[in-house]
Amino acid sequence: MNIIYILYYTMVRFIRDKRGLIQMLLFPIVLILILGTALSTMFNPSTIGKTNVAYLNLDAGTASESFDGFLKLEEIEDLLIVKYVNTYDEGLEMIKTREVAAMIFIDEAYTEGLQKNEKGDIKVIRSNYSSFGAIIVNSVVEGFVNAANAIEATASLGSFNSQFIREKSINRRPISSSGRVPTAMDYYSVTMLAMTIMYGASYGIHEIGKDYFDSIGGRIKASPTKAYEMYVGKTLGVVITLFTQSLMLILFTRYVFNVNWGNNLWLVLFICFSLTMLSTGIGVMLCMVCSSRRKASSIMNILVPFFTFIAGGYIPIDNIGGMLDKIKFLSPNYLAQRAIFNQVFEGGSGETQLFIMIIWGMGLFTFMASAIAGRRQIQ
Repeated sequence: MNIIYILYYTMVRFIRDKRGLIQMLLFPIVLILILGTALSTMFNPSTIGKTNVAYLNLDAGTASESFDGFLKLEEIEDLLIVKYVNTYDEGLEMIKTREVAAMIFIDEAYTEGLQKNEKGDIKVIRSNYSSFGAIIVNSVVEGFVNAANAIEATASLGSFNSQFIREKSINRRPISSSGRVPTAMDYYSVTMLAMTIMYGASYGIHEIGKDYFDSIGGRIKASPTKAYEMYVGKTLGVVITLFTQSLMLILFTRYVFNVNWGNNLWLVLFICFSLTMLSTGIGVMLCMVCSSRRKASSIMNILVPFFTFIAGGYIPIDNIGGMLDKIKFLSPNYLAQRAIFNQVFEGGSGETQLFIMIIWGMGLFTFMASAIAGRRQIQ
């Protein structure tokens, strides 16, 4: 019964703190509005246009003429805008001025080298400023080279078919990304929600620190209230308060910002509840281990922005590689964000369940660690 009373009065204290309540709700809403509006173009699917490429052919033989004809095919003209140049330096200058993404260069010995069964190169000089365009150019050249090598290999085996029949092998079908990728408002609603829940660890730090390390803590320890009742009641009060704020934020963004939270809102809420448990556990654990509210708050104020950054909370940083790509799995924000995105945008359900299990595993560890540290404090 004491646990229920403690839970109730813990929630009442937070509700009466109008300033703190408004701050926890208004701060993420403002951030979502600013980031979702300012960075909206980053999340809008764009059409891939044609790539400009310089072309210099110094070879006068028949082999390079085949490549000339290849570049004039309709399929290639849909991808590349070929700009013919007269000198090598002219092509390099166009790359430097970013007029083209790359230059295709065939030297004067290309046909002669192939006729002597020696190496014949079609070189692609790439720009450092248009990596995607250079990849397209490189892929086109590789496609021609691979096809030419295949024909030559077939001919050398004596089974070359001169009656080459050209067939259409690509079926063009329009696709739509609507509802399958997050908009800027969708993305930042999820990331700022995760960040807000993590900042909610300060609730746990405040409540537990006050009862264990302030003057009121001594009076509580002398009362008939048991330590576990205080611990459970306070923790549940913090969790329910923080979860309620998360629910309010989700409903606000859904109906005011028209954010897509998917068809299974209950699962999204369960993910939020899971992160709320972990956030509270981290706050309580830090307070118990540090034996000081101030130290615990300082550490949390460092951890939350760090967790948010490596999770891509401020700007998307997926597939960045290196150490950052590995340590992001230690971020509670990242686990919750991926679980929500997978659910909302039809990702793998198995991956969503795995992330939720990891969150609960981390939460269980924090509560066990705080319970052990709490027993040490009482003793």
